[in-house]
Amino acid sequence: MVIGSIVAVISLLVVVAMAVFALSRKGRIVSVEKKEMPFVLEGDATSSIDAGAGASDPGQKSPRAGGTLRDTLESELRERAMSGKCLICPDKATHAMPRRSLVRSLLDPLFRYYNIVAADRYRIDVHLDVDHGPCLCEAHHHIARAALERKSAEMIERYAQFIERGRYEMLEYERFEIYETVIAHEQEIRARKPQKRQKAAPIAAVVPINDKKAANGG
Repeated sequence: MVIGSIVAVISLLVVVAMAVFALSRKGRIVSVEKKEMPFVLEGDATSSIDAGAGASDPGQKSPRAGGTLRDTLESELRERAMSGKCLICPDKATHAMPRRSLVRSLLDPLFRYYNIVAADRYRIDVHLDVDHGPCLCEAHHHIARAALERKSAEMIERYAQFIERGRYEMLEYERFEIYETVIAHEQEIRARKPQKRQKAAPIAAVVPINDKKAANGG
């Protein structure tokens, strides 16, 4: 009974410590991926940009004149977001653009200490905050979230296929290629022509110190 009580207390302490650690790291979730939004806008946002392009700064080029298509799209989306409308339709924006955020594991410090490479895990954030205001209506918010989930699932599948190919190649190497490598190395050594051994240079005779002095007249 005493041992069981001690184990229960230790388990409770571990759970509490993990919960505190998780809460302390909740605010340190790193945003990783910012999705490009290739949307076709509706409404009068395009005409308003064309009319106001270069009004504030005559020397500044319009994105339509000198920028790429994505520069133009980014300018249009920014203008549309400032109007409070959905980026896709004329309805009022009520939801934020879904985005992915990297979620660090509770054992991340332990992984880093032992140099263990952990698989990245992501979550999809859909809530409004200071940095991500409303820019989509409810209908297009669900569509954007579904598209982001589908793309995330595709990336996870591609990563799984990469791991599978790597394990198969390593298994094939351990079963066959390692022996083929050793055998080829041995055959290469045996195929080498034997080199003639050079005669060793004669070693000078050791003369005692007293004889050296006598030879020098000492």
